[in-house]
Amino acid sequence: KVLHSSGTPKTFSLKISGDSVRDFKLEHHLEELNEIILEGKAYENKTTTVLEKNLNQETLEQYSAGTLGDALNSLSGVSSLNKGNGIVKPIINGLHSSRIIMINNGVRMQDQEWGKEHAPNIDVNSVIGVENWGKGFKQKGDLKKATSQISKDDFKILLSHDPSHWQYEVIDDKLHYQLTLSGHTHGMQFGIEIPGVIKWSPIKWRYKYWAGLYQNAGQYLNVNRGFGFLAFPGRVGIWPEITVITLKKGKKPLNNL
Repeated sequence: KVLHSSGTPKTFSLKISGDSVRDFKLEHHLEELNEIILEGKAYENKTTTVLEKNLNQETLEQYSAGTLGDALNSLSGVSSLNKGNGIVKPIINGLHSSRIIMINNGVRMQDQEWGKEHAPNIDVNSVIGVENWGKGFKQKGDLKKATSQISKDDFKILLSHDPSHWQYEVIDDKLHYQLTLSGHTHGMQFGIEIPGVIKWSPIKWRYKYWAGLYQNAGQYLNVNRGFGFLAFPGRVGIWPEITVITLKKGKKPLNNL
């Protein structure tokens, strides 16, 4: 699909079976054609089952705090077998566990199946991780590559080591990342902190977001002070930290705030 700033989009359909070259003749104002969207499927739908059912985006959002097994249990004809915390196995026509296979783009996922004491490691939310991207440090983190299969409507949790990434790239990204988890600063291992009274460290002159929870445009950043250290093997006034975050479904999507 080619989007034109002063006309209707032009769509070309291609069937690719090998190496090929195709020329597209575009209209004038080539400098204004700043976006081309390629859409397609690597594998055709060759399902031969008598009955096929799908989970839509709304249903997945309803079970964002649960598991894939909980979401599948909402389909008629599918029941579940609960084997413990976070282990919910769907039962389809009396079959469950390893008798239910998972296929991704035509490839069977051997290590993502329901076993005796485990469930597939699949989250109905979108958890995204990038390599380090830091102001003044290496910037290898590539948001576009990490989110190439992510929808804008997904609830996104981004793991990015350096909080300056959130400040300089993440906040203004069009995908809208509801929650970003970072670390890196260690609170400089030195400071004064009395909850609700004062939070200070010399690291504030290097990082705007250096410890705790921050919010901007409906997006949240949590910077964990961690357990590590740099050079001096200790901490003064900045305690080691483990953060426990509980996500609860709100009344309206965070990307609408």
